[in-house]
Amino acid sequence: MAEIVVKLTLRPVVMFLIEKGEGRSARELAKCILGPSASPYEVANYEVAVSQACGELLGMSMVKKEGAGIPGSPFRYYPMR
Repeated sequence: MAEIVVKLTLRPVVMFLIEKGEGRSARELAKCILGPSASPYEVANYEVAVSQACGELLGMSMVKKEGAGIPGSPFRYYPMR
């Protein structure tokens, strides 16, 4: 049940952040959501949920992604216009 709630509430938050700061990676989005006091471990764990939300937004044609998806060239997300 908690997973469903997270997905329903995370997707609009991620979309808002992508619209306000184009070109952010999933890790950068996770840091924005969790805040500056979040540990690297917390960010890495939350990055998984953010990546899933980004994938859902991508599937809905609400965002596009650029990058190779590897260290040094992570996927970066942009709103579709």
